[in-house]
Amino acid sequence: MNYPAVVVTITDRGYIIPTFILILSLRYYKVQAQIHVLCVDLTEEEKQLFTQFDDVVVFDADLSNKRNPTTRKAEAILTVTNKDIKLISLFDGDCIVTGDITHLLKQDTPSLSARFKSRKEDGWVFSKYYEEGDEYGYIPKKILDEWQRHVGELEKPSRRNTVAGGNLAVHTDYLWFIKKWHEQMMQILPNYNTGVAYNYKLTAYSQLDESILNSLLTFSEEVPPLTAGWFDKDPDAFLAHLGPGNPRYWKRFPKSKLVYLDKILMFIDWGKNENYKFPKLSWTLNAKLKWVIKFVAHLFELKVIAKRIVKKILVLRHIRKYQENI
Repeated sequence: MNYPAVVVTITDRGYIIPTFILILSLRYYKVQAQIHVLCVDLTEEEKQLFTQFDDVVVFDADLSNKRNPTTRKAEAILTVTNKDIKLISLFDGDCIVTGDITHLLKQDTPSLSARFKSRKEDGWVFSKYYEEGDEYGYIPKKILDEWQRHVGELEKPSRRNTVAGGNLAVHTDYLWFIKKWHEQMMQILPNYNTGVAYNYKLTAYSQLDESILNSLLTFSEEVPPLTAGWFDKDPDAFLAHLGPGNPRYWKRFPKSKLVYLDKILMFIDWGKNENYKFPKLSWTLNAKLKWVIKFVAHLFELKVIAKRIVKKILVLRHIRKYQENI
């Protein structure tokens, strides 16, 4: 089928289950889009879990890139070569759709669409990098200086805040910028896998792909028009992100994401009725254990809260002891 849009996503062996469920959700709601899956070192049998669905195409990732799969976002977008396609939407593998989002897979104005981060969010991300003279809530000067040195185009920053690097959309008129994003990641980021989607050893590039993207948006002489992301704007049909962070819902459901449990179990039940072949699912995706899933989620949340309280008490004791010794 000739679709006007393409959804792309990335998976390695650790993300097969959530990627499979993302595709289940897209096909359950009959979203009118071809799906591209960039596969990092998967077997043919594992790739067939995705290609059994209509209009899902898999691509083998470049294995010379040893970095975390999050650095492959541009590589995934660039799998789209059909000139009739106008919009490419990049979805994180740990997302689902809650309805038919076909109407969201288009742009009124050709652009790069991403979620704009608030001053509060940027302030939290950059909190340990601020120095005297920096204004909280904006990109710190030491990071801007390094970005400018590596991009080397504009002398002064064109932006003060950042955008999120995931769940974005780009018009195919601006694939040249996506190529630039990929090349800059391959040039700047060390070629090893951090095991997580960040590297705090890299002050200016701790968020890996996202840091590189924002460095280019901030100091490139030419960038695509930037518009605010809209995948979460329709309350009846939106892209729900069940990450990042731990626990992963396919290993143990976090309490904050239990609102999506029934939908995910519904997708699984539908997929089984459609006779799709499934990867091996954990107990946390077993409808017969629904009450256990919820109980464990609440229990884990209480554990997290207790650890925070203990940590706060220890910090207060340390401060009090320090004050007594002054």
